[in-house]
Amino acid sequence: MPTNQLFKIMPDRNFVIELLQLYGIEDFSDTHFFTKDNLDELNTVDNLNDILDKLNEYYIPCKAKTYLKDINLKRSVVILRQFLRCHNYTLYSKEKFINGVKNTVYQVIQNNDGISTPKKKDKSILISFD
Repeated sequence: MPTNQLFKIMPDRNFVIELLQLYGIEDFSDTHFFTKDNLDELNTVDNLNDILDKLNEYYIPCKAKTYLKDINLKRSVVILRQFLRCHNYTLYSKEKFINGVKNTVYQVIQNNDGISTPKKKDKSILISFD
């Protein structure tokens, strides 16, 4: 019986820390940023393919077909985000220019750190027909 919409068994904290290390992050308290270029240098996609059997143990079969087939850099970020969510953490992402090139930088944060997206201002419009 699945425990949530993605996983048949909840990933334990030690496995998630092992997964974080594939992304160049030591543990949940590590606060440094990383980009997709960093993941490419660390061969994260190849390392995820090496532990594909372990990842398959956690995912529901239909979700495993979706997320674990043809893993690329974008999908590797999604996989990390899903595993972090189980332990009340998430990936904070923000676009930043590095050496004149626009990159998305990611950081592991706890869900209740108070970082939120800015809310759009409510624009009131009055239309009158005379």
